[in-house]
Amino acid sequence: MEFRPRRPSKGSLGTYMNFALALFLMLTSAIPPTFGQTADTAKRSDDTKVETDFLQEKASTAVSVSKTALGFINEQDGAISNTRAFDLLKALLRSPDQAYVKTNFAGLFDAKGTLNETLVEKKACFIINVVVWTPTEATQNTDNPSTSSPTQRWYVFRNGKLAQQKRLLGVHTFYFLYIHLNKGDASYLTRYDFTSTEATPIFLQHLYALASVLTTETQNKAENLQANVWGGRQLTFSYATSDIAITSKITNLATTTPEKEKPAINNGSSSGTSTGNAQTFLGGDYRLVSASDKARPSAMTLDDTPAKKAPPTPKDGSLDSPVTFHNEAGPWLDINIGFPATNVNELSFDSTSTGFTPKTVDKRRLFGLLNFYPFPKQRIQLAERNFSWIPSLIAGLPLASQPLHKPVVAVGWGPPLLQVYIGSIIAKQDKAPAGTTLTKSVCTGWCPQFTFGVTFSVTALKDKLTQKK
Repeated sequence: MEFRPRRPSKGSLGTYMNFALALFLMLTSAIPPTFGQTADTAKRSDDTKVETDFLQEKASTAVSVSKTALGFINEQDGAISNTRAFDLLKALLRSPDQAYVKTNFAGLFDAKGTLNETLVEKKACFIINVVVWTPTEATQNTDNPSTSSPTQRWYVFRNGKLAQQKRLLGVHTFYFLYIHLNKGDASYLTRYDFTSTEATPIFLQHLYALASVLTTETQNKAENLQANVWGGRQLTFSYATSDIAITSKITNLATTTPEKEKPAINNGSSSGTSTGNAQTFLGGDYRLVSASDKARPSAMTLDDTPAKKAPPTPKDGSLDSPVTFHNEAGPWLDINIGFPATNVNELSFDSTSTGFTPKTVDKRRLFGLLNFYPFPKQRIQLAERNFSWIPSLIAGLPLASQPLHKPVVAVGWGPPLLQVYIGSIIAKQDKAPAGTTLTKSVCTGWCPQFTFGVTFSVTALKDKLTQKK
C-alpha cells in the first residue's frame, strides 16, 4: 500500500492565488500618481500625465567657455572623459558671468552665493548636450552650401561620474547644460524643449510581464559673439518616475548676405577677424558637419585670391532627433524566473512486508523569485545594469501545484538580467502514518535541500517568448 500526500481539492489553492494576484494587479494599476512640487515654469498639458518646459537663448546670450573649462573637453569631437567631468562642471559654474550662472543654476549655490561642490559631485544630476561645429572651406562658386547634422554627444552626470545609460534615478529636479564648441561668428537662436511623461515603474512592468506569462527664455545681453559658448538651467518636474524627452532646435538670426571682400590678416591666434558684415572664421566658410569630419582649421595666411563667401548660417530646424532619458530610482526589488540546476526530492512511502519504505521522486520546476537589493549601491547598479559582487537576497515559490510547500531562499550574484544563485529549498515532506515502522531514517516535515541555478529577468524572458510566436 502506498501513501502519498493528499492534494487539496482541484482549483482551491490555485484559485485563491490567482484571485490574490489579480486583486493586487488591479489595486496597483489604480493607484493615483504621487505629485511632488512642480516648478513654476513647468506646465501641464491637456494630458494630466505630461509636463513641458523649455530653454531658449541666443548664441550671443550664452556664456563663453573659459580656457580652463576647454582643458577638460575635447574640442574636436566634444568627448568628455569620466575623470574630467566634475572638473568641467566646476569650471563652467565658476565662469566670470556669475549673474547668469547663479540665476539659471540657483539650486547649486548656498545662501552666500558659494558653489556647493559636494552637491554638484554627489547629489545633483546633470544632463549635458555637447554640439561641435566644425569650420570647413567652401568652394568659391557655391552660393548656398548644404549643411548636415553637427557632432552631437549626450551625457548624464551623477554621483561623481558619467552614467553609462540615459537614465536618471528618480529625481524631481535636474540641471540641463549645453556646450556649443567652435561656433565662430555664427548667430542663431537655440531652443530646447523638455517633455516629462509619467512612466510605469520597472518593478510593476516586470510584475505585469510575469502575470502575462503565468496567466524660459532669459533676458538678452549685449551682442558678444564667442567661439565656444555654454548655457543651461535648472528644471523641476512632478514625476519621479517618468520619461524625459529633449528636443533641440536652432533658428538662424542672420538677416543680410555679406559681399565678397579681401580676407583679413590672421596672426595665427585662435580667433578670426571680420570686416564689415562679413563673417569669416580662419578664412573658411562655416557649416555643420558630421561626426566623421573632425579636421581642425589651420591659420589663414594673406594671399591675393578672391575672398571666400561669408560663413553659411545654420539651417532652421532640429539640431538632433529627440533624445529620451528614463527617470526612475533604482528599485528595491525585482521579479525574476529561476531555473534550478538541482532537483527537488519529494518523499512518499511504499508499504512492504517489513514496514514502510520511504521513496523519493526527483522533480525540477521553475521558480518565481523576488530579488531584494537592500543597499543603495546595488540599486544604482540595478538601474545601470552593471555587475555587482554584492549579493542580492532571493525568495520565491515554484511555478507548480502546492507552491507553499516548496519555498526557496537564496543569495544571488551578477547583473539583474542574469544572476547565479545558491540557497535552499525548504520542502514539506510527508510524514509516515502513526504507529508504522520505517525501514530507514528520513527527514519528514519541513526539510531543507541544497539548490543552485540561474535567474533571468522577466522582461527578457517575455521578449524571448514573443520572438518565438
